Amino acid sequence: MFAPSSVRLTEPLGRPLIDDVRGVPGVRWAVRMFKGQPRAKAPDGRFRVTILLGVDDASLAGAPEKPKMILGSVESLRDPDAVIIDLAGYHFFFPGQPLALGKTFEMNDHRAKVVGIVNASSPFTTFPVFYSRYSQAINFVGQERRLLSFVLVKGAPGTPLAELTERIHAATGLKAITGESQMDATAMIDYFAPLSAWLEKQNAGKKCGW
Repeated sequence: MFAPSSVRLTEPLGRPLIDDVRGVPGVRWAVRMFKGQPRAKAPDGRFRVTILLGVDDASLAGAPEKPKMILGSVESLRDPDAVIIDLAGYHFFFPGQPLALGKTFEMNDHRAKVVGIVNASSPFTTFPVFYSRYSQAINFVGQERRLLSFVLVKGAPGTPLAELTERIHAATGLKAITGESQMDATAMIDYFAPLSAWLEKQNAGKKCGW
């Protein structure tokens, strides 16, 4: 669940909201999740904006699914400074190097250690994707007043998901979606339309691709 705002931004949620969600009939459990875009520094000195996902410290809910792990274990996120990096991000930060765990880099002047490599789904943008525990993500991005970006919810057995999402929205005002929901990307497409038009103009007549 997330605060209904522009599709291009994730509006932080106030911490008391998670207790409101947990109080909705039909909710089995609800945990916090963070999403931010800190800068990371590669060993060669290059900087890159990244996507950082902070998953629940206790349950690790929100972490990558085990079948998608290429190297390492999700459980290793419990280690100090631990992050899981997506495959494309690994090749950016460690170009030409074989896949290996234990490599380090800086994220907002904090040490980060690669404990896993995942074949993550590509986001709309081309930023490297990292996973860490929620508390570790806060250390990476710095303390802010509101750092709760999403609430992950598990419904109680026998509770229809459509009914549960309606209850959550009615009780909290949050937009609740399920794995079966479809989101309208029109707002995102409209937002990037000027950039898309500019790129098409700049690349006119050129062969583009990897």
